[in-house]
Amino acid sequence: MDRPQTTRAFIDSLPPFKQFMAPLPTPRKGRAKRLLIAATGSVATVKLPHILQLLTDTYDSSTLEVAVLLTPNSIHFIHDTLLSLNCVKSGRVQIWTDEAEWTLWKKLGDPVLHIELRKWADVLLIAPLSANELSKLAVGSCEGLLSSVVRAWDFEPQSGEEEGYRKRVVVAPAMNTAMWRHPVTSKQLDVLRGWGFRVLPVERKLLACGDLGEGGMREWKTLVKEVSEVLELDTAPLDEK
Repeated sequence: MDRPQTTRAFIDSLPPFKQFMAPLPTPRKGRAKRLLIAATGSVATVKLPHILQLLTDTYDSSTLEVAVLLTPNSIHFIHDTLLSLNCVKSGRVQIWTDEAEWTLWKKLGDPVLHIELRKWADVLLIAPLSANELSKLAVGSCEGLLSSVVRAWDFEPQSGEEEGYRKRVVVAPAMNTAMWRHPVTSKQLDVLRGWGFRVLPVERKLLACGDLGEGGMREWKTLVKEVSEVLELDTAPLDEK
């Protein structure tokens, strides 16, 4: 099936993808923290520009580096607001899509994007995490850039860091109440928790489908504060926003 024209147009409007190689591993102390934010096919993706704006307004590039990964389904909910953000237009925030994985790799020896992103990030935030993407991650699927990053994630203690430090994954589920209450959802989230993922609670609210119930993504300002704490950033400036 062909992608909707709006999706194709969005991808075409992005700056040309450039080869990306993660810097050699360096201890987090003394350098900017690195956050990879992934959005999936949930209407809560419309909150992504707000999340990016708050993070980049609060923390400068010497404190926090940010990159964005958009799944194909998430692009349906992205609009011009994202591309008009100063942090995106200036190049501070790089946007990656599945397309980049395949267009950048030409021959043996070229960087593999999902491996480089996994090396680069200190924390992966998946917000929103849709029911569809949750199912893929829980069974180890590698069909897209995000699921490949997660499958390749480094769960081992990091050398050069304090004892026991591991890279973290934080997920913010978002789905219809019926999907949230389905028995498989709690089982799949338990799988992620068993891997050490931090699962943020959902909220009861009026959902995009018109239902009032559980399954709404964590309020975005609260989410930003929680992931900043995971990154071990000073969250006091967020209270002033």
